[in-house]
Amino acid sequence: MKRVLGGVFSILCVLIAVVIIAPSFMDWSQYKGQIISQVKEHSGLDVQIEGTLGFTILPSPHLYIENASVLAAQGAKNDKAFTFDRFDIYVALFPLFQSQIAVQSVTLVRPELNFEVFKDGKYNVAVQKSTDEPSADQAVRQEVSQSKAPSFDIAIDKITIKDGSLSYVDHKSGAAYSVKNINSDISLSSLYGPYSAGGSLFYDGYSINFDIKAKEIDLAAKIISPTIDLSVLPINANLNFSGIVDYSDALSVQGLVKTNIDDLNAALNKSGGEAMFKNGIGADISGMLSYDTKKLLLDNIEASIGRQKIDITTAVQIKPLRADVSMKTQGNISPEDIISMKVPVKKLSFDLKMHTDGTRLDLDAAKFNADGQLVNISGQYGLQSKSFTSYITADIDSIRDLADKFQVDHKAWPEDVKSAKVKLKADGDMSALNITSNIDAAKMELIAKGRIINLSSQASIDNLAVQIKHPNTAKIVEMLTSAQLDKADFSGPLDLYANINQKGSTYALNDIKGNLSGTTLTGNAALELAVKPYIKGDIVLGVLKIGSATSAKASNTTTKSSTLQSNVPKERWSSAPINTAALHAVNMELDIKAKSIQYGAWPLQNPSLSLSLKDGDLNIKSLKSGIFGGQIDMNFVVDAPVKAGEAIRFKSASSFKNADIGKLSTTLLGTQLLKIAGSGDVEISLESFGASTNALVQALSGQGRVNGRDIVLDGVDVTRFARALSDKSKPGDSLVGLWKGTTSGGRSVFDTLDGIFTIKDGIVSLAKMDLDGVQSAIQTRGQIDLPKWTLATKHKIIVKGTEDAPSDVPEFEVSFNGSLDNPAQTFGQGLLQDYLNRKVQNKLNKMLSDKLGLPSNDNNAPAAQEKNTDGAVGDSAEKPKDDKPAKNNLDGLADEAIKGVLDGLFR
Repeated sequence: MKRVLGGVFSILCVLIAVVIIAPSFMDWSQYKGQIISQVKEHSGLDVQIEGTLGFTILPSPHLYIENASVLAAQGAKNDKAFTFDRFDIYVALFPLFQSQIAVQSVTLVRPELNFEVFKDGKYNVAVQKSTDEPSADQAVRQEVSQSKAPSFDIAIDKITIKDGSLSYVDHKSGAAYSVKNINSDISLSSLYGPYSAGGSLFYDGYSINFDIKAKEIDLAAKIISPTIDLSVLPINANLNFSGIVDYSDALSVQGLVKTNIDDLNAALNKSGGEAMFKNGIGADISGMLSYDTKKLLLDNIEASIGRQKIDITTAVQIKPLRADVSMKTQGNISPEDIISMKVPVKKLSFDLKMHTDGTRLDLDAAKFNADGQLVNISGQYGLQSKSFTSYITADIDSIRDLADKFQVDHKAWPEDVKSAKVKLKADGDMSALNITSNIDAAKMELIAKGRIINLSSQASIDNLAVQIKHPNTAKIVEMLTSAQLDKADFSGPLDLYANINQKGSTYALNDIKGNLSGTTLTGNAALELAVKPYIKGDIVLGVLKIGSATSAKASNTTTKSSTLQSNVPKERWSSAPINTAALHAVNMELDIKAKSIQYGAWPLQNPSLSLSLKDGDLNIKSLKSGIFGGQIDMNFVVDAPVKAGEAIRFKSASSFKNADIGKLSTTLLGTQLLKIAGSGDVEISLESFGASTNALVQALSGQGRVNGRDIVLDGVDVTRFARALSDKSKPGDSLVGLWKGTTSGGRSVFDTLDGIFTIKDGIVSLAKMDLDGVQSAIQTRGQIDLPKWTLATKHKIIVKGTEDAPSDVPEFEVSFNGSLDNPAQTFGQGLLQDYLNRKVQNKLNKMLSDKLGLPSNDNNAPAAQEKNTDGAVGDSAEKPKDDKPAKNNLDGLADEAIKGVLDGLFR
């Protein structure tokens, strides 16, 4: 019996040994086909096992599979939905006999899950469902609804994932995500916790470390209490959640959320942005999270960047979807404390509210206060259409303060430039944005309507119609460029329109139309907005009046008008520095035509010119125009310095053909010396340098010549005047009578004018200025001193006769010396002096001849009485009564001589 029992025991031991040890020696790979078919039958999955598989009992149950995969449905981007290099599971043996599964370890090496959603909503993995068994979701709900734990439990000491990856592709939306380098250790003390998971993964260039823990599930209260900690490198960002998950009735979550970024610059650099914060500046956000199936609420959120704090409240309604967000600063924040770049705002506060329904985002109201300047913004953004509409209004109390913040010089702005109102509407998407704006500042109205395209790349302007209005052209130019124009010429309104297209930094201004203080303007131009604006184009003007291309700065030393303060001499030429800001505001190349341009005293008719302005150097090429009944061809160059007080240089060369000599001479000299008419040709070149008008006049130099034809002096009968001054007047003639007799209705006609002159240091030297006619000729020599505004000239007057009737008036000279302010007075004084000299000389000659018996020096006195040219009888020479000189008293002779002179002059 003992031998039988021993045999049975031996057999049992052998059988047990075979059951336990034999699986280790079996080739389980030969059953791969059966395993694959069973999986297909029960799950619908197409499985491939390319490697080996094995199973052992001792020392603990161990199952492993190598190189297995689950095939994806047809049409998927990846032909395999799930793959792994190796799967190992170790289970403790003895707990199995107590209805417990104690998994010692599960290891997945290089698992790869590729999840895809097709356009029809189906997935890339087709799973066969059983109609007899409840769905997985129903099973979970049934399991969760039970208040007691199941009759068996599972504990997993460690689940290890090595070098895993996960990808997601949505074929309908085109969204694609990829997570790589997943390494994790997970443990479950039981099916109901506690749980823990820690590890790392790599996503979109970020390395993310995670640590997740959860206490044992409270089955009675149906509450899970998880703690989640995430850290993101290299931006050193951390996220923490600590709270509860309640699944008693409907799933809800409540807890404290904290996140912080140690270095915002590192985060920006990693995301492709540029560093903009000061070094070491981070951000912290904390708040309460509440979620249920109806709403999501982030409340009492406090965000801070550096030490600047912002309050945030977010409420999300699930069905129907609506999210409301409000953000408000705690008082004022200081951007310069957190931003590395220079910020024009010292104190900033804002209060904004927005909401979304999942299809669009509405900015209900956003109020910004930047150093007291208020800006209101509202609008909508389509989350699906990617289009938006926004409205911006701003009330800027002080434009000057705003200009200071952006380092814009406003010293030369008019005093009324104080505040501004801005209205802007924008609608469209990132490919094309429609803009309508209206800016009202200092009586200037800027209206713009058009499109901005390619906002996502390099934005540009497409057919933007811009209109600028202002009641005073000079003021708006002064405000925009700091340049000063002649306010008398440009005090009228500005209304300028253009259609703008942009390519890079170049702006094409087409269909330019406008009115500049009464001057019409049309044309096309291109504007390059570099460091200094550059304009090139063709401009057609109407009637334009310009006092000067530059203006003198105001001077406190300028004297008042002599009518108000006659004892203070008025400054003829201003010594104030010339303001050349207008010549440095822009660079330009323009071809200009106009109906007329009144430039100072120069009336240009139908002018055309090429104007070049570069860094203050003004070059007017080939100015061709009608002027004073003739034509002008001129080139003009101005070199204007940047610094105030430095010398300006200019050079010009002009040619006048068939021009009105009288008008031309008046314009060249700046005053009308005589009423002169006639046509002629003038060649003149000028140049000068100086920082003021006075300096330019002082340094003026040049030369020229003039040739005239059919010259007429209105108001002066030269022949009659010459006879009057040659002592052929009647006994009763006075100086006034002589002057009126020769100027009232009188005129002198000359066939030619031939002149040559030079200019040096502002003094015009008349080397030759000859008028020649049939009856008379005038030969003028002398100087015109422009700095002193005086003249000193001598005029030889020649009265011509004929062969039959020779002239009885010899050649004589008349000198003029005096101011050019009143030419008539200067000429009158010269004529009076000359007349007195002649009368005194003639009377003395007569008296010496009569009283002393001396021969007369009057070569003009005829031997007998004769008629003057106007038929009047003139004075006849008296002969001495005897040939011997009479005895006399010298004192009495002197008294008688003076008495006679005075009597003769003022009879």
